[in-house]
Amino acid sequence: MRILLLPLGLLYGAGAALRRWYFNKKGRTVPSVFTVVVGNLSVGGTGKTPLIIQLAQALTDAQMQVAILSRGYGRATQGFYQVNNSSLTLDVGEEPLEIFKKTGLPVYVNEDRIAGIERIQEEINPDIVLLDDGFQHLPIKAQFNIVLDKASKPFFKNWPMPAGSLREFAYVLHHAQALVFTKLPQGADKALLRNKAKKYIKEVFYAKYITQIPEFDKSRKAILVSAVADNEAVKKACKGIKIVKHYAYTDHYTFTQADHEDWARDIKIQKAVLLTTAKDKPKISRLQLPDNAEVYTLHAHHQFLYDGLEEMVALILNTKKEYEQED
Repeated sequence: MRILLLPLGLLYGAGAALRRWYFNKKGRTVPSVFTVVVGNLSVGGTGKTPLIIQLAQALTDAQMQVAILSRGYGRATQGFYQVNNSSLTLDVGEEPLEIFKKTGLPVYVNEDRIAGIERIQEEINPDIVLLDDGFQHLPIKAQFNIVLDKASKPFFKNWPMPAGSLREFAYVLHHAQALVFTKLPQGADKALLRNKAKKYIKEVFYAKYITQIPEFDKSRKAILVSAVADNEAVKKACKGIKIVKHYAYTDHYTFTQADHEDWARDIKIQKAVLLTTAKDKPKISRLQLPDNAEVYTLHAHHQFLYDGLEEMVALILNTKKEYEQED
């Protein structure tokens, strides 16, 4: 089937290349505040949100005032919106709400990234804006681009959609300042990954994906609920937990009353706890679950090899300094 889809993948990749050429020719807006994009080559599942959270915390520790901007995928609102303690996923989207709850930093959503950055600068004038998933948002030309690629299916073993999951051909890595191979499996050939990447980009990092399992009696049964890009990876991360049912939904799925009723039934019958991701937790209504239902959250983060996170932060800060000196 993939071979049959290859012509369509090549056509899709060519279209994406033409689009990038057009915007580069037309001219792209460079933000007035130093902007770091965290994006990817493939569709979903690389771990952008955990990396944004870790970068935001590390840059804050480096005495930088950081703001985060996202499109706010899946929200019911439009335009510029600041995430706050009363925000719902329908207001701002899943990822911005998770980032805000984890960091407490200023988080904003706006489908127009350029206008969003201008508003942020007017309101708080941060040192750095972290832009969630903006590598393919071509009207803007950020000063620093980080591309994530899943090590188990790297770009050189992948194809553009629909033959594979790539959004663009690999040559676009020339436009990035750093590449992170994420979700590094045990025994991965890091030399091969680096050699393939070095054709396009100098700075290459590696990170394992660590899921923190909540503390509860592991002899108890659990109902797993996830609506992410890679539900199977979530289930695999629950090793050691007695998962009796996994409700796996499409990425960004909005849970319905019927879904809650299904979980509530299984919680009662199985005498189980409910286990979900940090991304999905805000969408779950405790009012639609049994009064005594216990809900636990899985948290994930990147474990960089060779002090990679510290090196990446230093690279960002050095690039920012050089950029300001040029101005």
